[in-house]
Amino acid sequence: MRYWKAALLVATIVTLVLTLTVVSTLRSIPDLDVMLARRAGPVASASQDIHLNELPPHLVEALISAEDRNFYGNFGAEPLSMLRALYADIRAGRIVQGGSTISEQLAKNLLPPQRSRIVQKIREIVVVLMLEHRFSKDRILELYLNRVYFGGAAYGIEAAARRYFGKSARELTLYEAAMLVGLLPAPSFMNPLHDPGRAERRAQTVLQDMVEAGYLTPEERRRALASQGEVAAE
Repeated sequence: MRYWKAALLVATIVTLVLTLTVVSTLRSIPDLDVMLARRAGPVASASQDIHLNELPPHLVEALISAEDRNFYGNFGAEPLSMLRALYADIRAGRIVQGGSTISEQLAKNLLPPQRSRIVQKIREIVVVLMLEHRFSKDRILELYLNRVYFGGAAYGIEAAARRYFGKSARELTLYEAAMLVGLLPAPSFMNPLHDPGRAERRAQTVLQDMVEAGYLTPEERRRALASQGEVAAE
């Protein structure tokens, strides 16, 4: 009996601490408009923003295939994955599982880092819900593509296209789009100006992702690989 009373007391204390943490976290989240007005990096500016309908469809298809195949079917995060990641983070006392969906990655991009990584994770989840409530899926994609980091001091798809291929993102070929999308998990490590071979192998993987997602046929993938262009000189 004494054991159960002690367990109940501990559970109550933990619940109160978590509740206070969540309430404090919610109060500390900036207004969404304020977050969207911030621009990261020396080359990021509103003048480089590009509308989603101006981009080639294969760029969006490559992004969804490689980063978030259920993008149009989820509400910004996969519930089970979110709970599993948060549980793993709480157990470890730090973030051990990063954002996986496009909306989660955008939320992480918008928020300034916090000293407490668990608080940071909770803030990201809240911002995902804010984004999904306010914007359409296409608008979330547009926001993401215009601010995500592609390495080489290039923030946003337009800056990245000009940095690596010397052209507008509107003109990207299928292979070029696959290469840029392939940079996202590790932009500096995959930088084609520093290691072209690594970036090319990653582009091949993204093209295969597009085949598996139903956006390309194996023959279209083969033609894309055969028509790969040159990366602009540094």
